[in-house]
Amino acid sequence: ICVIAFAISLVVSGAMLRPVKTLTQSIRLMGQGDFSQRVHIRGRSEFAQMGATFNNMAERLENMDKQRNQFVSNASHEMKTPLTACTLILSNGGDPVKLKRELKRADNLTESILYYAKMRTIEKDNVIRKASASHVLNAAVKSQMELLVAAGISVEITGDFTVYTDAKALCFIIKQLLINAAKYCPGCKIEITAEHGRITVRDNGVGIPSHELRRVTERGFTGSAGRRQGGSTGMGLFIVKNLCTQLSIRLDIDSEEGKYTSISLSFENLTEA
Repeated sequence: ICVIAFAISLVVSGAMLRPVKTLTQSIRLMGQGDFSQRVHIRGRSEFAQMGATFNNMAERLENMDKQRNQFVSNASHEMKTPLTACTLILSNGGDPVKLKRELKRADNLTESILYYAKMRTIEKDNVIRKASASHVLNAAVKSQMELLVAAGISVEITGDFTVYTDAKALCFIIKQLLINAAKYCPGCKIEITAEHGRITVRDNGVGIPSHELRRVTERGFTGSAGRRQGGSTGMGLFIVKNLCTQLSIRLDIDSEEGKYTSISLSFENLTEA
């Protein structure tokens, strides 16, 4: 009887250890970057529930990894455009104005990649200080002047208020909005107002189709304008949305196709009374 009991215990313990070994092996492979791992544990045991949770996590990580790789691939491809242009400009006498404009495009892409790469740890990098909204806005416009002039875009800034935020991150947010305008709305007029704890960036460009409006901040969404232009990473407004969340800024986007786009950043409880 003891022998039979011992044999049964071995079988039972082996059956219990098998899913543990399976999970351990899959977790080890996932730790090495293989997010395609899935486990198959039948039944309704706690191990089966753990396996289902693992599979759900693995699927989400795999999708995130694919999206990250797609962004890097798109950004790398888009980076070729200004670099190729720089080569052509230099081989044709080196027009300093054109050269500076293309270098700015490359610099903007590099900055976007860096912000995306550190997005998960951005809170640790935040430097919250008192800042002038007008100062940040003017710095953002000045940094993109080459692109705005080339696109025939005029910018008017009015108002000011004091806000407690990360001025560098806020400047990046505004720059992304200006870059989008330069790319998709050449010849438009941009009005930027800073009042009552809110920054509003409004242009009279092509606008956003109503059925796309709710999706413009999704990861990798390029929309009809991005598909027409080509070379869009679909990550600019996604990064903007995440930065706004990190900095407790409310982001509102309103648009009417063929008329305007208005993007507001509200700093609730972050302004100086």
